[in-house]
Amino acid sequence: MAKNIAPYRIYVIRCWEEQSFHANMNVYRFTLDVPATGQRIGFTSSEELINALELALSQIQTQAIADATEDSPDQTI
Repeated sequence: MAKNIAPYRIYVIRCWEEQSFHANMNVYRFTLDVPATGQRIGFTSSEELINALELALSQIQTQAIADATEDSPDQTI
């Protein structure tokens, strides 16, 4: 049976600049908000943010494949 999953996802990415107290330079901070779940995750680098997005999207794709496999009729003869 098909699961009731929205065909799209919404992610809100926020980025801001802060003064570093340990170094005489500015650093960027990021948050990733998932409005559907209320989840908010903070990151100290763009690489961490991208890795989290890639992981979330790969999990969605894996689940979609598993759901499609469950919904397809048995192919045995």
